[in-house]
Amino acid sequence: MRTLALALGLSLFAMGCDDDDDEDDTSPTGDTDETDTGETDETDTGEPAEDGMIRVVHLSPDAGPVNIWVNETIEAFSGLSFEEGTAYAEVPAGDYSVQVTDPTVNDPSAPLFAVEDVPVLAGTDYTAIAYGYTDPENVTNGNGFGIGYEVDLVDGIPADNVRARLGHFAADVGEVDLWDVTDPENPALLWEDVNFTDTTTIDLPFGEYTICFDVDNDMACDLTFSVPDFGGLLPPGITPYANVFAFNDSDGNVAIFAQIADLLDEGIVLPPDAD
Repeated sequence: MRTLALALGLSLFAMGCDDDDDEDDTSPTGDTDETDTGETDETDTGEPAEDGMIRVVHLSPDAGPVNIWVNETIEAFSGLSFEEGTAYAEVPAGDYSVQVTDPTVNDPSAPLFAVEDVPVLAGTDYTAIAYGYTDPENVTNGNGFGIGYEVDLVDGIPADNVRARLGHFAADVGEVDLWDVTDPENPALLWEDVNFTDTTTIDLPFGEYTICFDVDNDMACDLTFSVPDFGGLLPPGITPYANVFAFNDSDGNVAIFAQIADLLDEGIVLPPDAD
């Protein structure tokens, strides 16, 4: 394990980390954008938007492929596999019920899982995340199957920054602290005391990063991940907004799922660095 303690002691006064556990959206400088709702209120023609946009990410280790239904009548996504995401689908504004079905049965009236009163606001983008275990024998400490529903805060991203929606969906992992150890002599705490299903957003300057997971509060890296320069990958017209979700497979192996609309719609999986 790579220790943080010595470097931390040398850099405490330079880090500028925020210790407020109640803040949901953070940046390395402590800046927050409390008024950003994720709404994009006009279409490309300048007309007010009447629809919302929804995409789905499948991070449930034992669910197998699933189909996603809306109001038990519309099959919105079919054959979505573990470690896979979708492109956005356009959905009229309103409230919906959502059903997750086994494709071999595919009966929305008898789903594996259902959610009622899912709101879709006009001009707003959303990501739905399937997480946790479906088999009761695998469920411990509240890591059963569920669906997370996040507003994609795509407005107001600073120039030359990528906005990352971070999420802890690793069902076999408890509380973690997240560190930026790109410069190992100057580690920076990105997010602390992160529990299963917690999410936040953070704005990061374009560049490559080494991210450390500390799972036992000993200021040592239990896992590190090399994250590519997503900003440098972006062609013109692509919004620099990335989903970056920790998850694990049915054997407990932890990885990161990364997704950028119109570039990496299905997502990519980043394995941990070798020891």
